[in-house]
Amino acid sequence: MRPLRRILSAIAVSLSLGLTVSPALAATEPTNPPAEAGSLQGKFLVANPALPDPRFAHAVILMVKHDATGAFGLVINRPVGIAEVTPDEAGTEGNGKGTPPAQREPLRLPAFLGGPVEPGKGFIIHTPEYKADDTVAVTARVAVTASVQILTDMASGKGPKRTLYVVGYSGWKAGQLEEEMRRNSWFEAPVDAGLIFGGEDTDAVWEQAMEMRLRGI
Repeated sequence: MRPLRRILSAIAVSLSLGLTVSPALAATEPTNPPAEAGSLQGKFLVANPALPDPRFAHAVILMVKHDATGAFGLVINRPVGIAEVTPDEAGTEGNGKGTPPAQREPLRLPAFLGGPVEPGKGFIIHTPEYKADDTVAVTARVAVTASVQILTDMASGKGPKRTLYVVGYSGWKAGQLEEEMRRNSWFEAPVDAGLIFGGEDTDAVWEQAMEMRLRGI
């Protein structure tokens, strides 16, 4: 895993340009079709404590997509600091009479590392009452949006009630996650929105997700 300073630097660069949609999320329909049989879409992946990869030690991953083509998820318990998020000001050049566009105060959001892939990409996990054109419904209580519109709406007080900002994602090619599951690298657990938006520390989220898995809730 990259040092915190480099991660936050990547965050700052991506946010100054506005959120962009990752190909992995762009390939997911906004309505997120029902999961295929055996799919982990709409579930938590909980890292086996014996998992040797330090990037995923005690990780809990929200699985946004999982089908025959591969899988895409966002780690929810890797805090990396506070990001100052300035929505893209494109299209707000002023009134054409020399008046500059209004200055918007940057949002200060706790930032989480969603995975090692494309750490310059940003995603907002949020409650489902907010919907944009590219919003993906993950469960009945959790959605994901990756467009600059959500930042603009958050800055103006029109955003979701609860959010989690993540950079980067976790991705698997076709068959890769299935093989990792066979090796018991991961356990499956039901998604609990309270763990995503509750502000618990890294290990507390993992421990609670593991308890849910062990109880078979």
